[in-house]
Amino acid sequence: MDGTLAVFLAIAFVFWFYENVLKTRIEVCFVTMDNTTCSNLNNARNHGTRCESKYCPEKLMSKIAKVIDLAQHSIDIAMYNLTNHKIVGSILGARKRNIDVRLIMDRSALEGLDNHTAFISLKTAGVHIKIAGEEKKLMHHKFCLIDTNRWINVGMIISGSLNWTYGGFNQNCENVTFIENRFTQNEYNETFNHIWSKIAKPI
Repeated sequence: MDGTLAVFLAIAFVFWFYENVLKTRIEVCFVTMDNTTCSNLNNARNHGTRCESKYCPEKLMSKIAKVIDLAQHSIDIAMYNLTNHKIVGSILGARKRNIDVRLIMDRSALEGLDNHTAFISLKTAGVHIKIAGEEKKLMHHKFCLIDTNRWINVGMIISGSLNWTYGGFNQNCENVTFIENRFTQNEYNETFNHIWSKIAKPI
């Protein structure tokens, strides 16, 4: 019996180690500026779930929002510009679930009505916000880390060229990659924490 249990535990550990340390899951998504038909339907109900376009901005927007909705412990975001209402709504929903959220934005994020509205909403909800960048030095990252601060499992990295704005989803050619890999998330965690503690300033 003891030998059987030992074998079972060894197999379980190998499976856990593979799933949470060695295995990598990657999904790459794109939006393109020529997808006008899809973009015109962007606000249609359930469009993102029924659209057949590979480059559907609503589908990508919904995917990002869903990943944020599934956060259980922490969300760290470094985003040059963040004004998209759907994603902001998901972040606010995470705060209602008492998820710890840290956000680093470029100093230019304080300019413009859309930026200011999103900023006030997030700040009021208890999102910890810092600003980085000065003159020609930009905080130009666009990545988000979901539950990457816990060693017991692998979280989700969302990274790419896309700003979470209307223009980013509907007017530009952009890419977004969803990554689950422990070694990669450690690098992202280290970089985010460096910017948070050494470069960004509270406001």
